[in-house]
Amino acid sequence: MISIKSIVEEIQTFLRNSNIISVSDREVTTGTDTFIVDDSTSEFSLKNTGVKNVRLVIVNGSSMNFGDDYSVTYPSDTRTGSGIVHLTDEVDTGTVEIKYDYSHKGDRIYADYPREEIAISKYPRIGFDIISSNTGNLNIGAKNQMTNMVVSIKAFADKKDEVDNMMDTMRKKFITNSKKFYNFPLITIQNIYPLRYEDPKGKIVSRTGDFKLWFMEENLGD
Repeated sequence: MISIKSIVEEIQTFLRNSNIISVSDREVTTGTDTFIVDDSTSEFSLKNTGVKNVRLVIVNGSSMNFGDDYSVTYPSDTRTGSGIVHLTDEVDTGTVEIKYDYSHKGDRIYADYPREEIAISKYPRIGFDIISSNTGNLNIGAKNQMTNMVVSIKAFADKKDEVDNMMDTMRKKFITNSKKFYNFPLITIQNIYPLRYEDPKGKIVSRTGDFKLWFMEENLGD
């Protein structure tokens, strides 16, 4: 079944991993945990707290694919909690390397939009949300359904060029990886909207892009 939480989490992780906003601006640190495995296991607790996004999982020299090969349980408290990486298949022996970002100061990329009172020093930022979803039956018996969604992603900064650079990078990243997501088979660009001022004094500008998630199929059974 479709999970909105999983879709949102995958997009958030992708945006953070894509370096649209630098790790220094995000105020995060990139670390790598190396686990030496000598007994069968499939769960790995990350050593640092405040885990924001897992960038890479390597098992005995081979890169793993998110969703098919591993999943991540992010901490409920994203400032102080740790995270757990779950491998689909147990590792008997060898080495597991996990690269991830962590911070105790929050982040600049979230599945929501910044509050108006946030200081200019806390920009640039990216916020997003699912703004529409359409589901239809694939057959008369309604045992299979297909869902498409639209995600609206908004880039904020105090300079127009910075906003446009973020949106350009975002477009390129989604185009390059359009068929590489786990929770949806395809993502395409739907609309890019004009710049707008976010505050009366014109200190923060933004641009929004809508991206469409296609062909999410659900089998409802008998």
